[in-house]
Amino acid sequence: MKISLLITFFIILLTATNGFCEYVWKPDMTIKRVQAQSTGGFIIYGPVGADPLCAENGSLFYVEAGHNGQTVDGVKSNLAIVLTAFLNNKPIIFAYDNSNSYCYVGTVKMLV
Repeated sequence: MKISLLITFFIILLTATNGFCEYVWKPDMTIKRVQAQSTGGFIIYGPVGADPLCAENGSLFYVEAGHNGQTVDGVKSNLAIVLTAFLNNKPIIFAYDNSNSYCYVGTVKMLV
């Protein structure tokens, strides 16, 4: 009985957390373009091959509420950082999940 409860607990624990995510930090990337989406999120275009596991030959990184810890306000904050970096031709560093081709971004920092 105790073993079946223990096994059930671990199964619930594994399904409640995202154990399949691979968080990656992308250092010193120059933004090529930024595209707004109708969902309220946006796409960061990096150089081709920035991560071969991401869409468009590894150049697209998505920022969407509900993915990788993003909230609606977090998306807005990250958009402000990304646009500031893009307009000032400054590189960014960001964390993202490359376990699927959308490569959802969690956090962004502008390098000065």
